[in-house]
Amino acid sequence: MLQSLLILFGLVAGALTGHLVFDPNWTQQQPLTEHAAAGLLQFCHFIGFTVFIGLLKMLIVPLVATSVVVGILSVGDFQKLGKLGFWTVVYYLVTMLLAVLTGLLLVNVLEPGRALAGAHALPSAVDSLDAAGRARADAGVMGVCIHLIEMLIPENVFASMAAGDTLSVIAFFIFFAVVASSLGSKAEPVTQFAEALFQILMKMVQIVLWLAPLGVWALLCWSVARVGLGVFGESIGQFMITVLLGLVIHGVVTLPL
Repeated sequence: MLQSLLILFGLVAGALTGHLVFDPNWTQQQPLTEHAAAGLLQFCHFIGFTVFIGLLKMLIVPLVATSVVVGILSVGDFQKLGKLGFWTVVYYLVTMLLAVLTGLLLVNVLEPGRALAGAHALPSAVDSLDAAGRARADAGVMGVCIHLIEMLIPENVFASMAAGDTLSVIAFFIFFAVVASSLGSKAEPVTQFAEALFQILMKMVQIVLWLAPLGVWALLCWSVARVGLGVFGESIGQFMITVLLGLVIHGVVTLPL
């Protein structure tokens, strides 16, 4: 409860601090020079992205890998589950694919981050993203499927882990865990090691999350100070609408099918 309140306080404080730095009327009347504002933004970028986001990125790949392994190994031997286990896996794969397609459709139609991207004044980056999206669209359904399969099959799983390529890492460890579960008692040491490693990583995440109030303040301050509270709030509102609409479609339309 205390941690949640601190994060909420950091959220509000970061937005207000960023708005004050962005507002030219306030900065002209206060002894906050351009050099001081730049120093504040540099500090916020270091705390928010380098420290807080960096620590989370450091933990995300091993946490995802161990959670996948532990989850599959806890189910047991898929051969013993028979048709029930097979159709359970098929159900989750199909619903996951439909959820991804729903999200991609909504993002491309609503474009929740368009205002924020334009406010960053990074036309080259926006153009490159648009070019990549057009290239994939021109490739057709077959090209998209081939690209997806290429992403799922890593040439080097350790290189994928180092690069943070979560999708290929998940695919590898699903394959690894399914094969390990078929070995029965022979894979028991692997199960115990994965469970212990998962608990250790979860504890590390809990420790890192105590930095969340400061990290959230820094991220909000840096973001709002660059684009203004109005543009940032509009983009966040569009993002929330997109997420809620996706959840409604997935819950009301996709899952009942």
